[in-house]
Amino acid sequence: MAVLGRPEALQSKPGQPLARVSTVREGVAIIPVCGPLSRASSPIQEILSLLGGGSSYETIRKDLQAAIEDPRVHSILLEIDSPGGDVNGAGELAQAIYEAGKSKEVRCYVQGTCASAALWIASGAKEIVCSPTAEIGSIGVCQLWIDDSKMLANAGIKEHLIVSAQSPLKSFDPSSEDDRARVQAKLNQLADIFISDVAKYRAMSPASILAGGGATFIGQHAVAAGFADRLGDFESLLSEMAAEAAKGKTTMSAKEDGATFAREVLAMLGVEDHAKAMGALVALKNQAEEAVKVQAQLTALLKEKQAAEIKAAIDGAILGGYPAAKRAMLESLGEKYGLEGVQAAAEASKRPEPAVPASPHTLQQHAQASGVAQTQFTRDQIKIAQMAGIKPEEIAAHKLKSGIQEEA
Repeated sequence: MAVLGRPEALQSKPGQPLARVSTVREGVAIIPVCGPLSRASSPIQEILSLLGGGSSYETIRKDLQAAIEDPRVHSILLEIDSPGGDVNGAGELAQAIYEAGKSKEVRCYVQGTCASAALWIASGAKEIVCSPTAEIGSIGVCQLWIDDSKMLANAGIKEHLIVSAQSPLKSFDPSSEDDRARVQAKLNQLADIFISDVAKYRAMSPASILAGGGATFIGQHAVAAGFADRLGDFESLLSEMAAEAAKGKTTMSAKEDGATFAREVLAMLGVEDHAKAMGALVALKNQAEEAVKVQAQLTALLKEKQAAEIKAAIDGAILGGYPAAKRAMLESLGEKYGLEGVQAAAEASKRPEPAVPASPHTLQQHAQASGVAQTQFTRDQIKIAQMAGIKPEEIAAHKLKSGIQEEA
């Protein structure tokens, strides 16, 4: 025995209630679109929706908004099994679904039928996935007019319609070719809007839509016709959407960290927007580059000045009687100890100097016997004194800046 109920895709487990007839699973809002579709909702319509007797655009739109605003929801899945319905409201809902996709991803899954107005609203989603047996299509608009004149006549009933003279086109006579032509033009205009929307949302040409002639297509043929994107099943699509959302959370976290950093930078710079911040950062960068250039210039000038002073000291020492053959030694002292090293060597060369014992031990004794304060010299200091042709006590006397002294 068949049991009346809302037709839905084969789900492995139920979701948590979201709003009205929608649920949430793994962060995905599942909104059912089933049965005949109508513009407005009513208590009877709500009951019929729960029993699988139809859906209203109003209810779907409210559930869509609830999903957009719910922080638990990262994406939306329209579960469609509908033959279509009213023109009035279908285009508005399709537009709302398309706009919702700018804040949260919206996809459709078609288990059974997605025809006419159902395809109109489904076209607003990012993707339409269908089962291999799904029936999709039926693009176009139709209007049913029942001729009950004979039934009324047999019942002895005759209708009389009187229309104001200013509005002769307000009435409709199905037996009139002109009146039927007027209705046909109206339906064509509505179909043009339908086709235009589907072409826009599905990135199709109107010609490719018209090629279908208003027919429906099954599964893979619907994909080939452009009315669906791929075959699939409900659970796989839901898992895919949940996995993509989990991946997106990591990206969102990085974006939030970046936003926090940006706010801190704005506060540090004392500006209100990113444009002013960029201007301030560029100015700081230019100032830093200019400071580096100035520092390099000052360093170069200082080196030039020191080099000139050392050269002048060496030239003066040689003119004063320092052996010209030892100029290279003075230059070496200048590179290592600066101007003071050259001056100390030149000053020492002006005084007669006793023979310096070659042995570091006797050299130490000589320093003590020469009358200066007893100072302990390292082997390296003694070697420097020998190389410079000066007594080791001259190092202390002229306070040579020697890194070797610190290594003793």
